[in-house]
Amino acid sequence: IDGLALLKMNVLHMTLLNANDFTFQTRSHPELWKEGALDPANTYPMDGLAKLVQYGASRGVLVLLEMDTPGHSYAWGVSPTYSWMTTCHSPIEVYQSWPNCPEPPCGYMQLGNKSVQ
Repeated sequence: IDGLALLKMNVLHMTLLNANDFTFQTRSHPELWKEGALDPANTYPMDGLAKLVQYGASRGVLVLLEMDTPGHSYAWGVSPTYSWMTTCHSPIEVYQSWPNCPEPPCGYMQLGNKSVQ
């Protein structure tokens, strides 16, 4: 953030959730980051993200936190607790190729499922 401010840049874009990695520690659903992160030790705690956003604001830098869903939800399906929320998660030989999966690894939230809504 300090480097961005020094260079007169004003936006830091962070992807917190992408297809194969769930990188922030949700309080309400800890299974998602404990089971869906590539390395649970390298995830962002919620209070740390809040402090980062506040620090960015104090330096004139907008910290933009992105969750790239519902399309990139593979990490959600890794968790046995939440695997019902995703589709196209497996088997790999069926879903991990075009046209079913334009960007592997696949995993799309089942928006038609009333429990997901």
